[in-house]
Amino acid sequence: MSLTMKPYTLKNQHGAVLVFSLVMLLLLTLASINMIRQNKIQISIATNAGQQITAFASVETALRQTQAVLEALRYVDSNGDGAIDDSERDAHHCKSGATDSIHPIPHPSGTLTGLPDDVTAEIQNEYCVLDYSGGSGNEYRCIYEKSPSPPGVRNTVVGSEAAEEPGNPYADPPVPPVTAVPSGDNVRACNALNAAGRLPLGTTWAAGATGTLNPGACPIEVYTLHVSLMDATTGAMRTVESKFEIDCSNDLNP
Repeated sequence: MSLTMKPYTLKNQHGAVLVFSLVMLLLLTLASINMIRQNKIQISIATNAGQQITAFASVETALRQTQAVLEALRYVDSNGDGAIDDSERDAHHCKSGATDSIHPIPHPSGTLTGLPDDVTAEIQNEYCVLDYSGGSGNEYRCIYEKSPSPPGVRNTVVGSEAAEEPGNPYADPPVPPVTAVPSGDNVRACNALNAAGRLPLGTTWAAGATGTLNPGACPIEVYTLHVSLMDATTGAMRTVESKFEIDCSNDLNP
């Protein structure tokens, strides 16, 4: 028995070539689509990173502007240029007297003025590192509450957080919260912030003043603020909380 081979011609291969070509075209299309998607993801990541950098820069600018307002309110502008430069900041000389205090006047609402229109800053808490000279460096918080009547009243000393108890409103009968009792350290911290150094009436710090360190001053003032700014790109409001420190440790009592 003999076998005969059927010859294959080019004409017989047309179907296989077509299928192979379509498969390759499909693979190339899928690869191209995947590359486009990857590029879009990379572009989105880069855009998001750029927006985050812009937002971070905006927040940093707003915080610096707020710090500049606080420094102008508390530090002595010895050269009268309306700004606090490095030498004035390093001198640690703070304005003295009740009218120069940030706590509680002249800002009874807690909102700082003199900032750009798209930035608002409100003092949430005020602290005094009262025993800084003693070496322990404890922060004594001057706790306050914003009274709804009359409006604008703030910085009423209500006590230390450690002494507060929330109570149980679901008990029968309900248990009211226990109001915190001010500690002596809290009261002294508030007094030091209220008086802004307690220099005698009519006495102000001046260059070349001699005397001892003012015992009535708070050596380190710490302010916790909520700073809000409008995002120029998205139109969203961003709010950050930050602490600023004002060093009054070199204040003199002439």
